[in-house]
Amino acid sequence: MAKCTVCEEAFRAHKSDLKRHRLSKLHIANMEKYNVAKQQRLENLGVQVVADEKKANDLRLAVYIAMHSSIRSVDHLTDLLKILGKGSSLEHLRMHRTKCSKLLVHVISPALLSDLVADVGSEAFSLILDESTDISTTKYLAVMIRYYSQQSNEVKTDFLGLLEVYRATASALFRAVVEYLTQIGLNYKSAIGLGSDGGSNLCGQHNSVYALFKAEVPDIMLLRCTCHSLNGVASKAAEELPADLEFMVRETRNWFSSSPLRRLQYRDLFAAINKGDMPQQLVKLAATRWLAWGKAVEVLLQQHLELKTHFQSHVSSLKPADKSTIGRKLHECFRNEQFHLILLFLKPITAEINKLNLKFQATNAEASFLGIAELVVQLHDLTMNMARIFIKASHLPKVHLGEVLTDAQIVTLREAVDAADGRLPVEGIDFGAGFSSHLGKIHISRELLADTQNRCVRYLAVLVKGLVALLPDHAERLLAVVNFTPREALKSVGRPNFYNLPLSLADPATDRDVLKTEWDRLSRKDWRLYFGDIPTGSVAFWTGVVDYDSIHPEGDKQFSNIARFALRVLCLPVSNAIVERAFSYMNAVKLKSRNKLNTEMLVAILRLRVGYSSRGCCVQFTPTQRMFELFTAAMYEVPPRRARAPEDHDDTDNTEDTLTVCAMVADDEDWWDA
Repeated sequence: MAKCTVCEEAFRAHKSDLKRHRLSKLHIANMEKYNVAKQQRLENLGVQVVADEKKANDLRLAVYIAMHSSIRSVDHLTDLLKILGKGSSLEHLRMHRTKCSKLLVHVISPALLSDLVADVGSEAFSLILDESTDISTTKYLAVMIRYYSQQSNEVKTDFLGLLEVYRATASALFRAVVEYLTQIGLNYKSAIGLGSDGGSNLCGQHNSVYALFKAEVPDIMLLRCTCHSLNGVASKAAEELPADLEFMVRETRNWFSSSPLRRLQYRDLFAAINKGDMPQQLVKLAATRWLAWGKAVEVLLQQHLELKTHFQSHVSSLKPADKSTIGRKLHECFRNEQFHLILLFLKPITAEINKLNLKFQATNAEASFLGIAELVVQLHDLTMNMARIFIKASHLPKVHLGEVLTDAQIVTLREAVDAADGRLPVEGIDFGAGFSSHLGKIHISRELLADTQNRCVRYLAVLVKGLVALLPDHAERLLAVVNFTPREALKSVGRPNFYNLPLSLADPATDRDVLKTEWDRLSRKDWRLYFGDIPTGSVAFWTGVVDYDSIHPEGDKQFSNIARFALRVLCLPVSNAIVERAFSYMNAVKLKSRNKLNTEMLVAILRLRVGYSSRGCCVQFTPTQRMFELFTAAMYEVPPRRARAPEDHDDTDNTEDTLTVCAMVADDEDWWDA
């Protein structure tokens, strides 16, 4: 039974009876007698209503904690702020680990996600995917989104979510992504691009996440992360080099990093040889850093004489009973002229690969827009430059600098690499200026020189094979992207034809005839009257065109369709660098001493750290109205669908782990400073 407190009348606890009573004459008459103005305020009844100003302080403090500290530290920080803020609003601050955790997980993170989804709306976007495992062996799939933001009028790449996965099969990952996008309110069929590393489960030709996406979205474009791929190609080619060469590059740096005495001795030796100059820091080889070999080899060669002298002095000071296995082996490595020649051979090659790799890591929209086209051309040029070193010109495809290889030419190049009669004789191969110069200064046996040269040729062969495999299948479509740059789009002579644009990336709902009309009209307008100086950047230009059209009524817009087409293409990703940075944040947050951090808390922290890393950090954070709406007692409720996880905010203090982390940080600093 139910009872109306106004009428004192009982009735069945059914919805139909409740509606019937609400519309009855008795209830309406009693409600008219009910004086709402006499209702007491909640404050008069002892219920505290928190003002938005106090909520904003709590939200800002929670964001600061998520960006810079562990959740546990908010306990002491709040007490300290209350002491220092006497007489101000901080005196009444009430925030500890539980409240801070709930604000991050149930208020700030959901509000940021809903704002992001609303900003994307129904517009096209690209997804960038990668998978990794954290310290607690939990496997995650990170999802980043690249889209044109109508609120900020720019192309943005933001953190969308971190999905906990149990199986890394293509179907499981695809299902997880689609379900998550549907859950948060995004249409997965609006995706126009998919960026990933070289994993076969993500971007393989058959039975991959990309293949499953393409079955649903036929025009979606795959852009493999060239950063990952270049690193893999260089690593594969390095297997043809002597195994002790990597030992030499890696352990030389480690030799000094663990001993202040050795650093001081080497500093004095270097200063004596170089008239007081200080040595440049050696580069640490790390498997997670793309192509660290390039810089490591360069620095090692710059200090080769000083390092060779140091290890020679070290070995000469040893007694017969002293082991110093690593020191003796490094001494032999620096005396080995074959190693020196190979390093000189590798220096220009790794420098070129690393230069291209850094360009592919660029995340700003302009670099992506031009990079999709121009970097593809540079990748083709790099492949041909490496091939010309050891393959006869008669066996190579006829292609000039700046031209893209056709499918038939790629097949020809692949066959030329494998053809034994297509290679130049060793005497006719240019192994580099440094290699040739040093070879004229040393004495080396013919057998050792032949082995050195053959290893270098095998390195080049494996490298070129790998580079050929990286060449994109849709190069022509990617090259068409460059036609949207202001330099090309506003040409009066030699302007790209409309049909040379990447029309397959246009919104299917847009009339092609309207697009063509607006494209043809674009170059006839004097944009200097609107811009003053016409922007050279594609993003600034096309967003300016959108702003120009926004001041016109709906029926008088002249360029809105072609501008949104260009901005749609801007959403294509170039590399996986941004998602790798997200995993770097994850590894910095979830340490061995914080391995109880659950997924919800981890996602909330990553959403802030990734999102605000390029927006002025926590200082620029502004609470939104949605956050104020979610900031209620309901945030403390535990969802019934899952049992209570271990404490989200649990950051156990472990002395051993703390010292380990401090040692790792010190090891990454400039170890030349004693």
